[in-house]
Amino acid sequence: MENTTQRLPQDIANLLASCIKHLIWYKNSIISFFEECGVPQSIILQVRREKNTATLKLVPMVLEQLYAKDNEGFQVALTMLTKLDYWKDIHSVPDERKDMAIAALKELQKAYRIFMAQKLYEQEQNAQIERDNRLRTKKLDHTKLQNFRDRFDRTYFLEPKKRGDAYEKLLNDIFSYCFPNAFQAFNRTGEQVDGQFYFDGHFYFVEIRWRKEPASAADVSVLRDRARAGFAEDVRAVFISYNDFSPECRDSLNASGERVILLTGYDFRSVLECDIALDVLLHRIQAFLVRHKKTYVSANEVIRMWTAETEC
Repeated sequence: MENTTQRLPQDIANLLASCIKHLIWYKNSIISFFEECGVPQSIILQVRREKNTATLKLVPMVLEQLYAKDNEGFQVALTMLTKLDYWKDIHSVPDERKDMAIAALKELQKAYRIFMAQKLYEQEQNAQIERDNRLRTKKLDHTKLQNFRDRFDRTYFLEPKKRGDAYEKLLNDIFSYCFPNAFQAFNRTGEQVDGQFYFDGHFYFVEIRWRKEPASAADVSVLRDRARAGFAEDVRAVFISYNDFSPECRDSLNASGERVILLTGYDFRSVLECDIALDVLLHRIQAFLVRHKKTYVSANEVIRMWTAETEC
């Protein structure tokens, strides 16, 4: 079986060892650094026993022990790199070693940033391949989405209480299908459904309404404030209003720093019609809004632009 354990490139590992040697130097300080980075105590105990092992050999030993712990260990290795990338404590390095320490740190920082840029590029490429595969295989999902669509149509004609209950169940099924193991079940209050999901490295709050009147600027503002108050200020939001949004609502959105993506009932219906997968739609909407500094783009326009790109 192919070994899929993640490892630092050898040149990065060598620079990491050199940087730790020249910047930190003392054994106890190195152990403290390892502990701050999250190296497990089982490995720390082994490091303490290696009293006569040079730093240039000690660091590779620790890395090998971390790799044996799969992704958890690899993340600790990345933490070491990140801490050194932001390292500021040069004044504590003895003068006779300061030049070598600064040179080693600069080399590591340069290599680390190239390495992380490559990792981010690979992650985005893999995510794009997955999204494109979803598009190419949408016919295989047609039966499930047809079922969602039929339930959606039947639900529309129910009395309000039964309709709300049916929509809540339907939406949980749809989002569970679109974001398996990455969403929190929706809860309904009146004609409003709230939930959240995780996608492309971000948590999203989602609000879904099926009122007869279009959603207002005040409606969207409440959801935006929830997203802004989210953890690490990195939470986004999706507002789905089956009966569109008022003109003043659209005018209230800010192309700079806006957190809320708007979807109409027609946009959401495009997903149920197998025109486009929901994750692909969200990704392409986000890319369009950033690229063109707009606040809204319809699913129809996203699909049209994607079709034009693939035909070129």
